[in-house]
Amino acid sequence: EGKRPEIWVTSARASGDVVDATIAGARMREVPSLILFGTGHGLAPALLEACDGVVAAIRGDGSYNHLSVRAAVAITLDRLFGEQGANPAGSD
Repeated sequence: EGKRPEIWVTSARASGDVVDATIAGARMREVPSLILFGTGHGLAPALLEACDGVVAAIRGDGSYNHLSVRAAVAITLDRLFGEQGANPAGSD
């Protein structure tokens, strides 16, 4: 409370140091966080430079890399906060 959130981005065009969703999700559970989702046009370079972390993009088997925003958000949130990344059944 009263703290600036960490700003995380995800974009199909992001490059450089990216963080695996499992690691990013664990960090986001510890501190207030804001997640910005890029579009097919990518995010402004200044925004990428100012963010605290970049979540690894969703990649498929081929070179075609386009998902609807809804699908990308759903998959990313599941990877960040889904059962596997949170507290899997039976691990209490």
